[in-house]
Amino acid sequence: MRKQITIILFAFITISGFSQESDSKNFYLKGGSAYFLDIGSSWKDFEPHYSDMLEKFDPVIDGNSTWLTFGYKSEKGYISELYMMRGYSKEIIYDKAQLYTGKYFYKNQVYIAINFAKELKLGKSNCFITPSVGLAYLGSQKSGPDYMVEGTQDGIPIITMPEYFTQDESDMAITFSLESYYKFKNGLLLGVRAESNYGVTSTFRSLMLGPVIGVNF
Repeated sequence: MRKQITIILFAFITISGFSQESDSKNFYLKGGSAYFLDIGSSWKDFEPHYSDMLEKFDPVIDGNSTWLTFGYKSEKGYISELYMMRGYSKEIIYDKAQLYTGKYFYKNQVYIAINFAKELKLGKSNCFITPSVGLAYLGSQKSGPDYMVEGTQDGIPIITMPEYFTQDESDMAITFSLESYYKFKNGLLLGVRAESNYGVTSTFRSLMLGPVIGVNF
């Protein structure tokens, strides 16, 4: 993972350097906390035998995320930015043997991305919208209980190999976001951000919505 992070940081610095069209720099730092909705990583798709182990699945898995982005805006409003996000979600367990019912499967995600955007001013006001698209490295860790169901005896599941597991995964993801915010004269900005992420080789899909606060310098 360190190698991927180093490559992304180097690419961002290089792109920012080429995007500078004058000595008038416009950097910014933004961040926020968002509602996190994992819509593509249900545990029913994680292991085939979960369909025997679990009684039902939640259609969506929700949680929360925190994010931070550092970017540069050119004189024409084009933006390149380095984006980092950490998301956390959990899914309640409804297992047939009731060994873990009421407990949770957990999932942690980390994104590091390079985004490209265009800042658009709404009329003569200080309100702006910024659509963006980017490419991200996704690190994911899943954890939760597991066991095998080897049939039933008198209607009672026969359980083998009960354990608690942790599994790490990684993927590249395409990110889309839309921000709407108001800029104050002192450089502070306040608004809202919506984001969607799509795994390139995995079934991971997510949606995020939350406030954004930032400063231009």
